[in-house]
Amino acid sequence: MRTEKLLFPLAFWAALFLLAGAATAAPKNPKFKTTNVTLYDCGLAQIEKQAVVHGAQTLEIDVTLAHLDDLLASLVLATDDSVRVKGVNYPMVRNLGQAIASSGMANALSSDTDMDALTMPAGVPGYMKALVGMNVTIERKGKRSITGTVLACVDETGHGPARRVEKINGDVVEEAPMSNLVMVTGDGAMSWVPVDEISVISPVSGREATAMSDFAVALGKANGFTETVIELTTSAGSKGKLAAAYIRQMPLWKTVYKVTADDDNVTLEVWAVVHNDTSEDWNDVEMTLVSGLPKSYVFSVASPRYAERETLFPEEEGGMMPQLGARTPDSLLYDFEGLLIGESFGYGGLGMYGTGTGGGGSGAGMVGARGRGVVGHGGQVASSERTSSLLDVGEPAAEEQMEAAVEGEISTYKAMNKVSIPAGTSSLVPVVRKKLDGGSFTLLESGSNPATCVRVVNGTGLVLQDGMASFYISGRFRGQTDLWRTEPGDISVWCFGEDPDVTFDRDVEVEHVREMLEWKGGQLWSHNLKHTTYQYTVENKAGQPRKIALDVRHIENGRVVSPKTVLDTDMDNRKLYIFEIAGRVEEVKKILVEEGVMRNVPIEIDKLWELSRIKSIPKKQRDVLLTARNFLVKEVQLRKQREKDRKLAAEKDADVLDCRATLAVIPSIKGRSKSVEKILTKLVAAQNKAVDYKESVRTLGLRIEKAHKHAIDSLKTLIRKPGL
Repeated sequence: MRTEKLLFPLAFWAALFLLAGAATAAPKNPKFKTTNVTLYDCGLAQIEKQAVVHGAQTLEIDVTLAHLDDLLASLVLATDDSVRVKGVNYPMVRNLGQAIASSGMANALSSDTDMDALTMPAGVPGYMKALVGMNVTIERKGKRSITGTVLACVDETGHGPARRVEKINGDVVEEAPMSNLVMVTGDGAMSWVPVDEISVISPVSGREATAMSDFAVALGKANGFTETVIELTTSAGSKGKLAAAYIRQMPLWKTVYKVTADDDNVTLEVWAVVHNDTSEDWNDVEMTLVSGLPKSYVFSVASPRYAERETLFPEEEGGMMPQLGARTPDSLLYDFEGLLIGESFGYGGLGMYGTGTGGGGSGAGMVGARGRGVVGHGGQVASSERTSSLLDVGEPAAEEQMEAAVEGEISTYKAMNKVSIPAGTSSLVPVVRKKLDGGSFTLLESGSNPATCVRVVNGTGLVLQDGMASFYISGRFRGQTDLWRTEPGDISVWCFGEDPDVTFDRDVEVEHVREMLEWKGGQLWSHNLKHTTYQYTVENKAGQPRKIALDVRHIENGRVVSPKTVLDTDMDNRKLYIFEIAGRVEEVKKILVEEGVMRNVPIEIDKLWELSRIKSIPKKQRDVLLTARNFLVKEVQLRKQREKDRKLAAEKDADVLDCRATLAVIPSIKGRSKSVEKILTKLVAAQNKAVDYKESVRTLGLRIEKAHKHAIDSLKTLIRKPGL
């Protein structure tokens, strides 16, 4: 029984086998051949390669710096149990910050005040400053060369030949000091070498020369398109197939559709637009297109990283250099303007500047010209191997298939044939061709012109992605439209043109049949059967027959009563009534839709009386309505009486005020006159009547509330009960 064993991803090997030597020299095989490409609709691809191994050999995978990090993070290897991989090597990648730090170019950097940006200076003197402390040989124009250590790059401010003259059109417009490179030779002598005389500067140390070369490559040449090589070395005795798989960014794939239809069936062809932006030809590759969105990140893996260490200062006070000597205390404390000097600015940690993007750092990463980082090397790791569920090594390629598989929520398109796409080209890849249930027709719906459409049942078993579809009816192109994502089993109506030979009118009649009353949420509701009749007058002006579809819609609690032969669509509760009409004929079609609806009923005497007379409402409910109505009638009568008594009470209050005003102007005399007695009698009577009417108003208010409550309590009995 064949078994497959998985060699762990590269990150695991890096942690397990950190060896520094290069792999034992071995004859090289041809590079891996790409056998399978899986494209995801999030812009990723899984590339699968295979090679046949014979003994200790070195196999190569070409990759650009832009995709190196993805390869290292996702590389997985599988074998048919006869191949052992000793290690996976790749050239060391340095980002720009590391190249700057190793070359000493930090001395030449300039920055803004916020350290948000580091830039290289313009002009030769700025670069000369980067050489400070380096042992170099300087070749001068027409003079002997000088070897020594660079001490500084300064501007000569004295007199004599160090002065540079700027001329424009022969006129002297500016005199400026000339930059000089200050050198200290092996015998301790100092020399000032004018920069303009220098033709070549060569670092004496081979390490410094390499660092400067690496910096130049990182700064000016290496980018995401720079190519490098991943080398896999196998152990002696290895024999069989070795497969490698990894992910990389790829152009998004798209789907386009060709729909061929007639009255009774639809043929759907699905084509994928695929782009091969790699530098390798894909020859006879199994192509798989996955409708899924795996998470993936751009992350720098290839370039080395260094951990920062805490800086500890000696416990005793003191420095490595004397403060005084060439400098005075004032020069240490104050700048030339007399301001107190604060903390000095430094480039600490500059060597870590630029973390890099996609293998090399913002398009400026580089492959080291010397030395190789070794990730794995040596013995087998049989205890960590397991059967691969990802790769099928040593097995024949999958058979050609016409349909795709649905794995949970993911649909997988499988190309109908092996695919060959040369590097840097694109291709239309056929993935599905299948007859589906459905047909073509002219769709009539309110507010729109007659449209040519097809009804399609997605019986492909897969998700149809968004894409452009072209439609052919009876062999002729009829239009295009964008298709939305369509799930397996969905019933879609795709419209792509107009039919000028068909006209129609539509009339609508609505009738409500009240069936039931209900008290709910503090309100009275009438549950009705709403009958809607749609009458279409359709005319076919063409000489040929037409298949017509009438758009029928209803709410969820509804149905089409007639005709019975209606078809479902992708929209909930939307149906199609399809019939054929002869050429040059006008026909009338009726559609009856029944819906269960509910309406709020105002609690009014006339409305309750109206509902109580409807025979379709159960008698028990109509009796409840009459009872509630009678209480409302009583409430209205009491309100009228209360309003009358309220007015009478107001009149008596006015009489009381008049009597009191009259008494106030009568002169004070001993005893009571007849006129005074009369006014007093009228005053007392008015006061008593006012009190009686006010009490009546209060009592009537209580009776009104009681009558209204009895009406509502009656309506509250209108709940859904069996038999009502």
